[in-house]
Amino acid sequence: MARISDTVRKLSSYRGLREKPEGFDAFWVARAEHAAQARQVTSAEVGLDSPAATYRQLAFPSTDGRMLRARYVAPKCQGLVPTAVMFHDFGRGPRGWLHLTRFVAMGYAVLQLENRLWSGNVTEGWEAGPSGLAFAQVISDALVTANVALALPKTDTAHVVAWGEGLGAALAIDAAALVPSVRKVAACNPLPADFQAAFQHNANKSLYAGLVSHFRVADPLAKDAQELFGVLDYVDTVNFSVKLGSDLLLGTGLMNDTSFVPGQFAIFNRASCPKRQVRYPKWGHERINDFEDEVLRFLHP
Repeated sequence: MARISDTVRKLSSYRGLREKPEGFDAFWVARAEHAAQARQVTSAEVGLDSPAATYRQLAFPSTDGRMLRARYVAPKCQGLVPTAVMFHDFGRGPRGWLHLTRFVAMGYAVLQLENRLWSGNVTEGWEAGPSGLAFAQVISDALVTANVALALPKTDTAHVVAWGEGLGAALAIDAAALVPSVRKVAACNPLPADFQAAFQHNANKSLYAGLVSHFRVADPLAKDAQELFGVLDYVDTVNFSVKLGSDLLLGTGLMNDTSFVPGQFAIFNRASCPKRQVRYPKWGHERINDFEDEVLRFLHP
């Protein structure tokens, strides 16, 4: 445990290797405004029912016209209800309807985006600049989903929260940073974050694998390294955390070899909002039951 304590002490003030790029705010404000535009939402039954909840499959267009799908579970009650916007991890499908139903016990509705299929290569499209990044569109999908949740008839817009794990945790932070009506965000093991440091520390799993592949295959001498990292700064969760105005609950598995741990500390340390980090010494990139209990307490309106 002494080694873990030393790691935490070293990272307690770590803020990442790079600063937010000068054009970051203008770039994302424009995309957030596009994502906030009204969209036609279609709703379909899914063949499920319970005494407490209704279940619907929603569909709506993203900013590039691609149709997105999301699962929506709402309490069977009159009036408005708090609503959670939920995002799932890369490489894992959306959580099932049974899992989503637990939000109803808290009096919440929940809208969970089903992530679009994409390569998972965070460098995809970087040559065209930030607007060409495939991952930038994934973030825009999250912004659209948060705005759709706010516009649903049962949503109490004073109590909208975001929640996710892994990639979903990063998308929850990104959405909360750019959709001011999101009041709380709970994030477990968010990634990607602190790209350049992750690369220098040989992080090579999940969303960092494409970065390693780029320098092994496309640019073995790292001639375009600074230009590439300058573009990736526009989709680095660390830079979104600077803009957070909502309360943040961050869960970090200190043995995580998938979601770069120093990057998670950089997210937390850059955030100037009310915040708390829960650190798990013997947990990695996995579902942490204790953190889910923390989320229950945190999300209670």
